[in-house]
Amino acid sequence: MNNSEQLRRRHYVDRVLQGRFLAGLVTLEVLLFGIGLFVVYLRMNEVIEQQIFQAHASHEGGISLLINELIQVFPWILLVNVVAVLITSRIWSRYLDRVIQSLRQMLSSGANLDFRDISSQLVGHHEVLDIGEAWMARERNRNRVIKSAVAELTVDSDPEEAIKVLDRIKAVLK
Repeated sequence: MNNSEQLRRRHYVDRVLQGRFLAGLVTLEVLLFGIGLFVVYLRMNEVIEQQIFQAHASHEGGISLLINELIQVFPWILLVNVVAVLITSRIWSRYLDRVIQSLRQMLSSGANLDFRDISSQLVGHHEVLDIGEAWMARERNRNRVIKSAVAELTVDSDPEEAIKVLDRIKAVLK
């Protein structure tokens, strides 16, 4: 088996949620950048106003003043980004926990051969849960067919009829 055969063919991501996170991130960064530049602009106006009437005093270079203002704004931008990452991480982990909890519940039911419809008990929504529910429905139908076929078998059954019933069960089990 080569590496291409071992790769997952289906990637379980939630494009809607990730798209919202990305849109929120881009919006946040644009706002932070705009607010940061506006604050630097206001501070630079103050500095220029203060120094315009001190023509003969020694002055710092314009670049060093700009860098000083940027250094004062940068920690605030960093703080807002860290808070945004923490909030996003919390939302994402809670979402994943709900999906995994539902998947575990579904798999536990399947391991116990309990294929009843539990979709009302599941918390969260994800493509993998939809696939799991479809699998549970298929298994539920397979078990109904097998149960009804086994019910047809009795001690007094004709051997040829019993073989036909067993062939039906074999076909379902494939």
